[in-house]
Amino acid sequence: MAFLETCDLATLKLRKKMKKTIRDTPVLLIHHEEKVYALSDRCPHRKASLYKGGFKDGIITCAAHGAEIDIKTGAIVKNPKITFFSVKVPAAKTYAVKIQDGKVFIDL
Repeated sequence: MAFLETCDLATLKLRKKMKKTIRDTPVLLIHHEEKVYALSDRCPHRKASLYKGGFKDGIITCAAHGAEIDIKTGAIVKNPKITFFSVKVPAAKTYAVKIQDGKVFIDL
């Protein structure tokens, strides 16, 4: 594992969230409460892009089936629903982040 440069911190602050592909890995970067969080851009349920979902209060919501994921831990806060059934899924993958010289790096 190695820390890899992903983006400029200033750009992420303006956009609030960004998706990047780093070494063939889709990653979602989120600037929230003056910190940067990185997690897989694929919902653990059906691999839909989390970037397309809503974001509020540290929770990203998958646009495909409504799974709610804590960006700090990757924990599933609310399971996705298909029709009327709630489906249990594993936590989303998260990555360690460091900021250096105005750049965002993640441990991939």
